[in-house]
Amino acid sequence: MATSKKDRRLRMFDAQCRPVEIDGQTVDIAVCPLCLAAFDRGDVEDGVITDEEAPPRHEWTRLGRPGKTHRCLTCKTCNNGAGDTYETIHGNFLDKGGVAGITSRAARSIVDMCEVHAHTHAMSQLKVIVEGQDAQRRTELKSALVIAFATLGYSYALDSNLDPIREMVAPDSTIQLPPNTCLSGKLPFLEGKIVALEDPVKCLLVTHPTLHNYPKPAADEGTHAVVLPRPGGPPPVELYPAMAEHVNVNTRLNWLSLETRSWSGSGYPCFHWDICGNSDHPRSDRQIAFHRVARHSNGFHGGQAQCSYST
Repeated sequence: MATSKKDRRLRMFDAQCRPVEIDGQTVDIAVCPLCLAAFDRGDVEDGVITDEEAPPRHEWTRLGRPGKTHRCLTCKTCNNGAGDTYETIHGNFLDKGGVAGITSRAARSIVDMCEVHAHTHAMSQLKVIVEGQDAQRRTELKSALVIAFATLGYSYALDSNLDPIREMVAPDSTIQLPPNTCLSGKLPFLEGKIVALEDPVKCLLVTHPTLHNYPKPAADEGTHAVVLPRPGGPPPVELYPAMAEHVNVNTRLNWLSLETRSWSGSGYPCFHWDICGNSDHPRSDRQIAFHRVARHSNGFHGGQAQCSYST
């Protein structure tokens, strides 16, 4: 019998929540990995938190992949907000055929235009390309962060190195993305994996299907990976320049010695680092403390949980 959306969300909440002492009471709390807002089971009932699809549906279906991609629960503001902003821009960019489609359409149109109108039209098409490619990279960063959280857990997602990434993928974010947020080439990793890279740069690689060069990505591009910070590694301001300097398609990685995990299954987040006793996992020491504040429309049934941090 098929699982209802509500049943799936409640099951995912049971996996994602943690018992927390708040004002002398023990409350099961789940945290949105994208904004670190806290929620309880009542918020699932109210529809304040939703199941996040990563990769998002508009990308997954275009790739022709079967099945669903419900990775974990995120707040409605983060999920729908991204869907209404850069994920929509990304979808529209793909609807136009990506760079190839936009440039070919522009070439056909410019033939019938005067020089002034042709220049204006070309610049407008360039703007569509720039915005579309930026939206694609922002979409992939968000998707990779959600996948990494669902697979590894709070021990990964609470790390302060990820705070700049959260700002980059927030709805309506205007923060400029750094270069080198992804790798494409003949990487020795299978699709659907997460790799904790140690050398030459400590980071997390989330191998990820891509629509770069849509609609006809080159068959020999190899595996595509999104680069994320990890506990014990450099922050984004140092990480991405280091990736440009030290890692490329010719870099030889001793991947057999690296920690590699498969993505968590759809609807079943596994949070491996949270439950595994292996001390070698590069976990974050950051913890979240909660106290009740006034009721807020976006979280914590009966009173939002205010977050503060300690290490």
